[in-house]
Amino acid sequence: MLPETVMISVREACADNPEAICLWTPGENYKLRELSIFEDLINAAFGYLSNPANAVCPSSDHMRPLHDVAKQFRKRPSVPALTGLLLEMLPVFDLHGAFFSNENLMLSPRPPGAEERWRPIKTALLQFKAYLTKNLRAQETAQWLDSIWPQLMAQADRKDHATREMLAGRAFFGGEELDEIFAIPEGVKIHEAA
Repeated sequence: MLPETVMISVREACADNPEAICLWTPGENYKLRELSIFEDLINAAFGYLSNPANAVCPSSDHMRPLHDVAKQFRKRPSVPALTGLLLEMLPVFDLHGAFFSNENLMLSPRPPGAEERWRPIKTALLQFKAYLTKNLRAQETAQWLDSIWPQLMAQADRKDHATREMLAGRAFFGGEELDEIFAIPEGVKIHEAA
């Protein structure tokens, strides 16, 4: 992965270059892609499960963030499907960790070891789905996930590919919100951009 100072220089050198192909974008307002919304849903579930008060006396108010995110899906999950996300902490925490490892790559300054801790989202999603399929209490969650699964897999594959290109030094993150990943055009010399 390019050092941050080099990435900034490459981003500036490619700002108006039409050959800088966008490999990944989360979509307009982050919500164009099901993967971006699903990441928000997992973050809300993580927040719910991380709150010790919910283990003792769960409040319906604490579920509000989960329901608010769920409303953003074209194919909305039912209440039992949302509840299935909260049955056990480990699968949610594991998937949250994969999403978080991607976010760490975009931070400035980048946390030490962020590249080594990166986990492909597609792999984490497959592991999460395997858990849901085996858990009889989460069958409605698994069925809802099946309805958006092709989109999640395609988008996760695209995001993982873009991240691998960035980790290999062939892409950079940029865009207005610095949340998009662009391929470095052939004509841009990295050492000259730095």
